Amino acid sequence: MLETEKIANYDNFNTTLSELRKRGYKIAVDDFHPLWNHNAICIENLTEIDTVKIDGEYMKDLYRKKNPSFTVEDFSTNIRHILYIHPDIDIVVEKMEDQGMFEFFRDILDELDIKNVCFQGYYFDKGSDF
Repeated sequence: MLETEKIANYDNFNTTLSELRKRGYKIAVDDFHPLWNHNAICIENLTEIDTVKIDGEYMKDLYRKKNPSFTVEDFSTNIRHILYIHPDIDIVVEKMEDQGMFEFFRDILDELDIKNVCFQGYYFDKGSDF
């Protein structure tokens, strides 16, 4: 499913996700927009998710201050909102490209006392071909 597709029936969708989780699968929402009201997927209605990956392009813009309509406070509010709805969910902040960017977001999340967060990006590993 693409992040641009709307879910027609959350009850059916959550039932399917629940069945997958019973089989041992972990469910992640990828490319989640850091302002939850801009997403086709309504995170409040998803009951069977393990991880939310915050879209890295927006993280890069926030770090580089390229989008004045998206602020650190917006990011912080969104993370708190996700954790209010799903307190046990893991959050992945994507596209950490260098130490400064990683420390910027780590410090924000430390201030919020958020512990269930992971970081992903070239700063940690460039990845490899299979």
